Amino acid sequence: MDAVADSIVVTSEDACPRDSSTRKSDRPRKLTAKGMKNFSGNVGIVMQALIREVRDETMTQMAKAQQETVKEITTSHERVIETLRNAWKKKQQALKQMIEGQEKAIRQLQKDIQGIQAQAAQERKLMQEQIEELKQMQQHASRNVEPLQVQAAEEIKHIH
Repeated sequence: MDAVADSIVVTSEDACPRDSSTRKSDRPRKLTAKGMKNFSGNVGIVMQALIREVRDETMTQMAKAQQETVKEITTSHERVIETLRNAWKKKQQALKQMIEGQEKAIRQLQKDIQGIQAQAAQERKLMQEQIEELKQMQQHASRNVEPLQVQAAEEIKHIH
């Protein structure tokens, strides 16, 4: 607090009347708490009260300025936190949509695979049926060929 009091400057005319012989310099002198003891009577008391008042007002203003600074910093931090929270929410939403899209694609692929498997099973069944039909046709053909071969052989014998 002495630092605040030490920073107050009072001109010599304000502090006490003097004649030109008491001091060599006309520049203002620094008024300190120690210097207050040199004042006599009411002037010293008034000066001390004035210094206390200025010091208290300065301290009050400094406290208010600190509170404002803290408030501004807090508000700034709250904005940053809110911005980060919103960005996180957007990222979460994007991830959720991406996952939902992938799940939908997986379900569609599973349906496609099932369809392909069903189609392959039908084609296998159809091919098996065609193979069986060809086997039967081959058996019938070989039965039909034998009599024709015998008949052809007999006709050849008759011709010779």
